[in-house]
Amino acid sequence: MIIDNPGWREYGGEHFESAFMRFFQGHILPNSIDKRKAHFSNLIASGQTALEEAVVELAAPIMTAEQLPASYDFATKTLGLVPAEFEANLLAPRVEHTEFDTREKFFGRSTFRRAVQRELAR
Repeated sequence: MIIDNPGWREYGGEHFESAFMRFFQGHILPNSIDKRKAHFSNLIASGQTALEEAVVELAAPIMTAEQLPASYDFATKTLGLVPAEFEANLLAPRVEHTEFDTREKFFGRSTFRRAVQRELAR
């Protein structure tokens, strides 16, 4: 098992190995897009966990009361925002990725799809 490997240590949560990721995974994502539900659905469907266990895990806080303030302060400082600006960004209307200039607009979905189909047909 991985815990038997030299140098491995428990960080207290998934992707908690850095202060910023701990805040992102432990506070921002669960309050916007809680990907844990999909993760537990897969574990239940594959028989790796029971529904009751998943419900208990989902109800438990991801971050401790001690971790959240320190992570919040670190994240706002890292992003160069004061708390009011940070909160305004979190509460702002969602902006879809399609509203940004991307390669997809340049290449077009249909062009990419045709290229993939050509490769698969070979």
